[in-house]
Parts: sequence; C-alpha cells; structure tokens
Amino acid sequence: MMFVTLARNLGVSEITRLPTTGCDDSFGAGRARILERKVLFVCLGNICRSPLAEGVLRSLVAEHPELEDGLRIESAGTSAYHAGDPPDERMREVAEGHGVSLEGQRSRQVREADFQIFDLILAMDRANLEALQRQAPAEVHAKIRLMRSYDPIQGDDVPDPYYGGPDGFEEVFDIVHRSCCGLVEELLLRRGD
Repeated sequence: MMFVTLARNLGVSEITRLPTTGCDDSFGAGRARILERKVLFVCLGNICRSPLAEGVLRSLVAEHPELEDGLRIESAGTSAYHAGDPPDERMREVAEGHGVSLEGQRSRQVREADFQIFDLILAMDRANLEALQRQAPAEVHAKIRLMRSYDPIQGDDVPDPYYGGPDGFEEVFDIVHRSCCGLVEELLLRRGD
C-alpha cells in the first residue's frame, strides 16, 4: 500500500487520499526496536502544524507498539501567542477525520531546556528553523531540522493553514503524515543492530 499522496503541485488532477493513519506497511517488517528518541515538533503558535505532527506521530507509533519504548513526542511554538490554548478547531476536525486525536494538547512556547531534552527538533518552516537556531546554543544546531526533510516528496516548508480554508488544512495533513512516515522509517533500526 502506498502512503504517498500525489500533491496538487505535481499537476495531478485527482488526489489520492491517504489511509487513515497507516504508512506503507512494509517499512516495519522484520524490525524490532527503535532508537531512544525524544522528538519536538515546532511551528509558530503551536496550534496547527506542530500539534498535528505530534498527534500523527503518536498515532503511527500506536500502530507499531515496538516503537513506543524510549520515544517521547511533544510540540511547541516559537511564539507564546496561543500559550495554553488547544489546537485550532479546524486542525482538530481534519485530524479527527483521519483518525488522529489531538485531545489533551495545549500550546506552549519552546523553552531553553528543550534544546537539551530533545534529540530531534523539527521545525515546520524555514522561519521557525531560523528562530530556533537563533535561540539554541550552537552545539545543538545539528538536531534542529526541517520537518519536510523526512517527506519523500521533498519541499521546504509545511505551509501555515491558519489564514486559509479547509483545503489548506487537508494539504498540511498530507504533508505531515508523509513526513511522519519518513521519520518513523528513520527511527527504526535494522534487525540485529
């Protein structure tokens, strides 16, 4: 089963929907354990893209219990605009439509301690990547990357759907889902390693 959705920007007239949460089922075949990883997803306000990424990765990990041990997943924002708020209602609706729960999440701003706690910090776009790099000590810059570095359909930014319509939230789901599937593949160790 393919997990990659053909994007509109590829000129495809009909878009194939992603499965509810599953990735290509072959990625975990015969693999037994995961690197101990602590992953932080970051966007501007922590109410759309990064909470979605947190929810999607949690859903994927729930489908593969062998991944749960040693994995910590959180999200945060580079700003405190929405501190304490739940994810955007439109993002929650799209996530729920794909079987992904964002329940219990609350927006928070990136803290200095996050740069020491988390092994991998994934920014949703270049602006947030640069903000994180300015805030982080130089010795941790290598663990700060763009979310789409894990997307098989390469791109720079996960677009911010906040000021757009429903199609933007669906597009963000597709990008985040593909990227999280790519991340899961990287986190898995080969059997016997």
